[in-house]
Amino acid sequence: KNQIEEKNRDLNDSVNYASKIQEAMLPEVEILTDLLPNSFVFYKPRDIVSGDFYWFKETSESTIYVATADCTGHGIPGALMSMIGHSKLNSIVTPRTELTPGKILGKLDKAVTDSLTNKKYKTQSKDGMDVGLIKVDLAANKILYAGAFLNLVKINGEEITEYKSNRFPIGGGESYQKTDFNTIEIDIIKGDQFYMYS
Repeated sequence: KNQIEEKNRDLNDSVNYASKIQEAMLPEVEILTDLLPNSFVFYKPRDIVSGDFYWFKETSESTIYVATADCTGHGIPGALMSMIGHSKLNSIVTPRTELTPGKILGKLDKAVTDSLTNKKYKTQSKDGMDVGLIKVDLAANKILYAGAFLNLVKINGEEITEYKSNRFPIGGGESYQKTDFNTIEIDIIKGDQFYMYS
């Protein structure tokens, strides 16, 4: 009994510490709400650590990229996948990046697949992530959107429009027939509200 209690305590301490590391990785919501007033993030992990993550980066005075992601697996496996996805997005989207969301998801897919491929046996992991990514162009008053299994929803008054994602994930092994990720261009009209969710 004492041994089980000690192992359980050690495991819980370890997972709780991992949760602090994961939270430190996530960008501060206040920065996003400064960049995009009236924006919000609702982040409520089912477990202590999460396979979901949000990400954003300002690349110029008028350009902001925002992503929502849901990684395969819950708890620790999902959290490890979220760390990979977050770090790969940061390396792809650098200051002054002007890539379309579709191109970014293509690069992310390759980076995640390469990271999870067994180098010795050349086998691909089936792990992956669903991602919705938008590029907010404040100068042109447009949103560019691309998705891997995560749709974008626009609400204006009583009108609801759903923009469909590509029906394959980032990563996920060889079980999907993949093409290039589509980028959809949307003009922003007064009253538009946009939502991405896992």
